[in-house]
Amino acid sequence: MNEATVITRKIELTGEQHDRLMQIADKCSIHKILSNPIKIENKS
Repeated sequence: MNEATVITRKIELTGEQHDRLMQIADKCSIHKILSNPIKIENKS
């Protein structure tokens, strides 16, 4: 099973709604991880 599932949605937000959503996203730990460079180190 190598096929990915793709879900596409078009959501229209007002400027105020978009700004509020970005404020919330900036506090989310997962958003912070995915928005920054990722460095993976392997130690043995």
